[in-house]
Amino acid sequence: MITRQILYAIAFFVIIFSVSCQEKPHIAGNERQVASLKIDSTDPKGTYLKIKNLNPIIIDSFYTGLFYKLSDQNNYDQIHRHIFYYRQLAGQRKNAIALIAKAEGFAYSYFSKYDSSDYFFDEAIRLYKELNSPKDLAESYFGKACNYHFEGNYPEDFNYNYKALAIFEQIRDSDDVYKVTGEIAIAYRYQDEPQKAIATALLCLSYYQRHGDQYMTSYIESVLGNTYSAMGDYQKALDYEIPALALRRKIGTKSGIAESLNNIAAAYIGLKEWDKAAGYFSESLDLARQLKDERHIPIICANLAKCYRRLGNIKIAEQMLNEIIDTARQKGQKLIIAYSYQQLSDIHKEANDYKMALDYYEKYKEWNDSLYNYEKGKTINELNIKYETSKKEAEITKLNSEKKADSAQKLVYLLALFFTIIIAVLTILLLTDRNKKNKLLIEKAKLELAANARELTHFTESIINKNKFIEELESKLSSITDNAQQAIATEENNEQLSKLYQLKILTEDDWRQFKILFDKVHPGFINRLREHYPDLAPAEERQFLLIKLKIDNKECADMLGISTLSVKKNRYRLKKRFNLTEQDNLDEFVWGFV
Repeated sequence: MITRQILYAIAFFVIIFSVSCQEKPHIAGNERQVASLKIDSTDPKGTYLKIKNLNPIIIDSFYTGLFYKLSDQNNYDQIHRHIFYYRQLAGQRKNAIALIAKAEGFAYSYFSKYDSSDYFFDEAIRLYKELNSPKDLAESYFGKACNYHFEGNYPEDFNYNYKALAIFEQIRDSDDVYKVTGEIAIAYRYQDEPQKAIATALLCLSYYQRHGDQYMTSYIESVLGNTYSAMGDYQKALDYEIPALALRRKIGTKSGIAESLNNIAAAYIGLKEWDKAAGYFSESLDLARQLKDERHIPIICANLAKCYRRLGNIKIAEQMLNEIIDTARQKGQKLIIAYSYQQLSDIHKEANDYKMALDYYEKYKEWNDSLYNYEKGKTINELNIKYETSKKEAEITKLNSEKKADSAQKLVYLLALFFTIIIAVLTILLLTDRNKKNKLLIEKAKLELAANARELTHFTESIINKNKFIEELESKLSSITDNAQQAIATEENNEQLSKLYQLKILTEDDWRQFKILFDKVHPGFINRLREHYPDLAPAEERQFLLIKLKIDNKECADMLGISTLSVKKNRYRLKKRFNLTEQDNLDEFVWGFV
């Protein structure tokens, strides 16, 4: 039964693997094809024509990446144009329709068309719930929160940010968790809770600095600077805003640079340095207009109008403020409207036109009260409490589940411990037995090595002794020959003398036997010598081996059948061969060679 189940399992995985192998080359081929198309993202129609025949999965993946890229560049005009063509390829694919809805939501939000943006975000939220795509759902919630922020509806801003935050925390997406937390910090700042804003922003700043994220570090620094400005601590604001601007100039994000310029200018307004403030606002406004950033242009214009007022350009300031109010009304930007009415009230108060000043002040109060009041603050706090409570309840539920499973886990742990002990005991016994065998093998190898060494020494000594014996015979024969020369030297004696001279030279069999014994004592030594010095002559190799065995020149000469002088010459040639100097010791070099 077990064997059959194993075979079924193997067959199942083989089928899955085969199917995946059949599909992957097709998809991978499409990906390679996309890379080779050299697509120009500034040409939406050309892009559509190049990719329309590819696999739908690859098409969706391509447009997802493209929309993220263009969004990072704040290039929402291009996103709109690409969406027009992408719709023709989307068909009835729910994930493609959802992606288009989400992209449209962010694009319309950028152009301050919040009604249209909310419509598309609601559609994206509905589809992503059906598709069970938590990250995309959280991003859509975050988009709606941004809309409510610019409309000044802070309770809903907090509400949707908390929805997004809960999902990002659940899927453990740290980057997006801190991105949403940063937006919550901004909402606290505009809800006149600067201490909460600063504490929340500092938490985010620490995270981004640890991870080396310069883009988000500069963003949070800008949030902190803006918050300190709202508190009236303008120097502290500049301490954050100036580094933020430097980072954003380094990164090259125009929207970020525009934001930092605006915030620095706002701090200079607080310090009553109107010329500096006007310069920063003007540069910020130029960038915002280049980017067509309809969300930030009104607030920059309102701030610039304040500078003009302080510099004495009253008519220009008043004209700008009235234009800002008209534009902000169309876009539902309550915060900008209230701020502009406040400035108009101040202009007429300074001109002693108290009736108009009062009219504008009442309008300012009307719009400002719609932005923040006790009930809204209470709602926001309740949302915060509900969010924190839901987190605690989730933790309690988790703890209860863990408690219920605790008994079963303990049993599993005990069984696991029991089997671990058995395996450990068996392993120890096996290792002990193996160690005993290994010790015996090591001892045997040591004995064999010692025996080989003794055999080599004996062989070498026998050759040396043989040569000494031959020398003695030589001497005697020479004496006999000298005496016989007084009589008649026989041909037989001459032959014997010649044979004795030849006996002094080791035969090839002797050297073969010698090398076999040498290799047993020094395994692989001869092969390593030949690898390092392939041009070494046989005679040089023999002398090298004899030096390795610490045999002196006289004995080398006897064993090689040459004179001591020839041995010395051979040693000199060896030193040259090994590139040794006159001061180098050949014996030490040979002994040290391994």
